[in-house]
Amino acid sequence: MFIKKKSIRREGKYWNFKNTLGLLIFAVSISLFSSFIYLRFFQDSGFYINPLLPQGIYSNEVVEKKLNEKRIEFKKITQEEGAVRVILKDDSEVIFSSKKDIGTQVSSLQLTLSRLTIDGKKLKIIDFRFSNPVISFR
Repeated sequence: MFIKKKSIRREGKYWNFKNTLGLLIFAVSISLFSSFIYLRFFQDSGFYINPLLPQGIYSNEVVEKKLNEKRIEFKKITQEEGAVRVILKDDSEVIFSSKKDIGTQVSSLQLTLSRLTIDGKKLKIIDFRFSNPVISFR
């Protein structure tokens, strides 16, 4: 009497193409989701890069939001080549560089305005396009 052994093949015992493909799809979906979350919630500088221009441009909404966060009152925001010009409530002019972070420039503006208020000086123009802000008084 001869007994034939059945060969038992267990599915999923070895790593196969389906497992590799599933892992790859999972990794790509996690990467895309985390990129979306980062761009949506943590990358809020408003700095858009146009490949046709040598510099980026801040949208008026982003500049307005940053000014409102610091409670700086303004009348008008205009775009220029490489700069954003803001007319403040007291008819002072502020020129922001589009090559630098807008949040840092607005914080510097708030500090400068508070300092000038304490000193009793009236601002005419402040220009942030250079390494140090250029200030002119009335």
